[in-house]
Amino acid sequence: MTAIVVAENGAHPVHEDGSDYYAALLIPGQPSIFGDTLTEIVAETIDDYPNVSTTDPDQIVIDSGEALLARVAMLEMQAAAVQALVVGDRGTVGFAFTEDELTALFASKSGTALELDKPWDSQDTPLLLVTTNYAPFTAASRPAGSSIIWLDPTNELRYLQSLATIHGGELFIKVSRGASWRPPSGV
Repeated sequence: MTAIVVAENGAHPVHEDGSDYYAALLIPGQPSIFGDTLTEIVAETIDDYPNVSTTDPDQIVIDSGEALLARVAMLEMQAAAVQALVVGDRGTVGFAFTEDELTALFASKSGTALELDKPWDSQDTPLLLVTTNYAPFTAASRPAGSSIIWLDPTNELRYLQSLATIHGGELFIKVSRGASWRPPSGV
């Protein structure tokens, strides 16, 4: 099967036999994506995403290194873009950042670990960071702070949850055939 992209808000496509798709990624202002596997949905968000999926959405598939690198690159790009939008929005309402805050906010999200002198607890502006730039994936320690949003590309579920989080959307999964839609949990 392949994913289906639905431009209309609120539309809920089904298969020809009337059965539901396994998962859906809904992000405000963007077309909704429905698929029978998470891989199908991820492939709609990343051009040339390596397809290592199976036709059985309940079967666990070992991820390829190429797929992981594609998710890392996309989340790093998304983190930088969304971080710039957040800073711009705060600036339009007269919020003033310190030089240290701007340095942290605009630090590279691509393969570079950010070191902070103190915890990032700014209730006004979240700091977006990608998990794979820090321990246990690298030797760099994770910065502390209650206002850090961690984006996680380590598997397809966490990648899609991260996309939904930074874009104010939702990921829904049918936990079993015939069950109702619900956000995934326990990850």
